[in-house]
Amino acid sequence: AIVSARRIVLGWDVRYSAVGGEGRLREVNRFYSSADGDPAAAAQILGKYQITHVIVRSPDDRVHPDILAGLKLILKFPDVALYEVPQGS
Repeated sequence: AIVSARRIVLGWDVRYSAVGGEGRLREVNRFYSSADGDPAAAAQILGKYQITHVIVRSPDDRVHPDILAGLKLILKFPDVALYEVPQGS
């Protein structure tokens, strides 16, 4: 995911990152552009798909700061960070 610069969620079945997963792809893109939107909507996406980890690439990904504040930073490089989503989020 990091090397190809594709927005995917590790563990998704291949059909969701290819043809047939347009609805899910729209929600993933909505999550990654949530910085100026409603943090509750972004949090709902995490819960809906039971997301366990989030990869955020700077400056391309614009995740709402309230969401990032609620995630646990696992690994950070200058242009990419890996976060764990706490259970129950």
